[in-house]
Amino acid sequence: MNKATHTFISVLFHPAIVNLFNLIALFYLFPQLYSGIPDKLKWFYLLFIFISTSIIPIILVFVLKISGRVQTIMLHDREERRIPYLLTIFIYGFDYYNFAKLSANPIVLNYLLACMAVLIIIFIVNYFYKISIHTATLGSFLALLMVNFVHTGDELRPLVAITFVIIGLVSSARLFAHSHNTNQVYLGLIIGFVPMFIIL
Repeated sequence: MNKATHTFISVLFHPAIVNLFNLIALFYLFPQLYSGIPDKLKWFYLLFIFISTSIIPIILVFVLKISGRVQTIMLHDREERRIPYLLTIFIYGFDYYNFAKLSANPIVLNYLLACMAVLIIIFIVNYFYKISIHTATLGSFLALLMVNFVHTGDELRPLVAITFVIIGLVSSARLFAHSHNTNQVYLGLIIGFVPMFIIL
């Protein structure tokens, strides 16, 4: 895999983009979330969570890069990841608090709680060991599919198969880019999957 290919795959399945996939999957796989809710309000919820938990942290990373606090926006160094992780954890907590005050559907609240749990674990482990956040977000997406299958029995095998192919591609891209080793890729996948599956 050449540099252009693994860079393209890493950008295409950037954690912020996969986070959007996760949110869309959340609303698509659990229709009870938007039962009786106007489409405009549904999209407001989705966009609010996406902007607050993905776009704002990305803006922070660019600010850190411009100010010289980090070397690259890809945050290759473990120490450079701490501030963005902390901010994102705080934002998920903020979103959870506000959605709880609005008496949002428990599935949304549990999803926010699961995302926060994933990030807290990654933040703690990051002090000792680097983890692939790319595979962590894909692990959370896989967990959403598995939770839906457990509760509804929907036929999701083609989507699960495609997800595993994407996980393989992204994992390979991160390895070829020398951003992570095999253990870091697998650990990210496990940390992303387990809390999301258990909490949901």
